[in-house]
Amino acid sequence: MMVSYDGTFNGLFKLIQFCYKNNIIPDFVLKKERKISILVDLSEIEFTKKFIHDSYIFLPFLSEIKNIESLIIRYVVTKNTFLEKTLRKISKDVLTEFEKIKRKLYFLEHNGVFISSFSSNSNIIDLLFLYFLERLKNEKFIIYDEKRNIVISYNNQTRKVLKENRVNLFVQNYDPTLHLWDIYQKSITA
Repeated sequence: MMVSYDGTFNGLFKLIQFCYKNNIIPDFVLKKERKISILVDLSEIEFTKKFIHDSYIFLPFLSEIKNIESLIIRYVVTKNTFLEKTLRKISKDVLTEFEKIKRKLYFLEHNGVFISSFSSNSNIIDLLFLYFLERLKNEKFIIYDEKRNIVISYNNQTRKVLKENRVNLFVQNYDPTLHLWDIYQKSITA
């Protein structure tokens, strides 16, 4: 059986609830390709914070392993211990990557805005946003995921995810700055 959802964490959570309630174990989960972050808006941050350290749902979801949603749903419905170990391993890999990038991420100030970019195997831009939101809540900052072409900006009160055409405009405006900053980061961490 194949099921689908919108590609957000909230959408996956609703799909898990539906499958659990109806005892459905899909063979394949089709998701819309998302060019936005997994959090739709700031109201979902509190919802998502409850699951950040959930080794079996949220972190494997961020791994972007093909059809990981089916594995997550299968675990929730069956509570299979082998799947639990597999999801725990995937979670550990995602957290390790997050911790590594979090420690190495440097911000450059440009016109009163702190800017940083990164590239990762897992879709951890929302984790990075939540982490830096706690530390830079009174600042304006921008985090750019180069691999997924996603930009999240924060201006002291509101979070904004830039759409693809706006991301291209952002990259054109800040690319020389980010490129020089990337060279500097690599030189001090090598």
